Amino acid sequence: MSEAFDNSIYRGYLEQFPEKSELCRKYRAKPVELIYARRRNLLAQFLSEADASQAGNGHALAAEDIARGFANHQGCPRKALGNLPWEAVQKTAGLLFRESCRELRARYG
Repeated sequence: MSEAFDNSIYRGYLEQFPEKSELCRKYRAKPVELIYARRRNLLAQFLSEADASQAGNGHALAAEDIARGFANHQGCPRKALGNLPWEAVQKTAGLLFRESCRELRARYG
């Protein structure tokens, strides 16, 4: 994903939901990165960054939420997620993004 594309998504998101927390923005950015990334190992990177114990680290918490979402949708342990076919990564990332869109609409209209 190009930096310009990433920045335009982020700016649009901030305009639409200016009150959203940094953690929420980071969580919503991760599925988009997985959908459009050229790097096939990006999910593995997110899995390695996932850490629910780092309360002040938005990236670690967002990565934790992504890891949990992938494990739930794939019905497998986290260790197995690194072996998912690329198409499954993109499909699951799309599902997670759509779920977060529905949650935001339900909360904020």
